Amino acid sequence: MLYTILEVSKKLNTSKVTVYKKINSVNKLKGFITIKNNVKYINDEGLEVLKELINKSVNSKDCKWVNLNDDKNTIKASEYNAFNYLQEDYISTLKKQIEEKDRQLEEKDRIIKKQLELNENNQILLRQEKERLMIMESNNNKSFWRKIFK
Repeated sequence: MLYTILEVSKKLNTSKVTVYKKINSVNKLKGFITIKNNVKYINDEGLEVLKELINKSVNSKDCKWVNLNDDKNTIKASEYNAFNYLQEDYISTLKKQIEEKDRQLEEKDRIIKKQLELNENNQILLRQEKERLMIMESNNNKSFWRKIFK
């Protein structure tokens, strides 16, 4: 009999993600997989192999229950560990994003500093040009006799 990934995950009491990870990472499962209409199916033998693999990865220690302050929040330790792993992975991703943002901010600050320097240089050049024009104007405003009798 062939089972879809969803059916396998329900039979093994695990997530579809875990099933896909096992399928993609273990080469000996490749022979038990059939793809029809872009849907992956696993036969009975593959289901047994996958069951063994998943049971190996979940130790008997992990099957304890974790109580998070009340009965409504009681979950398997393996689910709790998986949740912690996802949190750590998420935190790691966020840290990488923060590092990238920091790098981008440093680059932006460097560009702004360069633009400010260019603007300051431009203002100095404009002031010098204005002073030069004022000097030329003042020289042109001298009387005719002063120009002759310097």
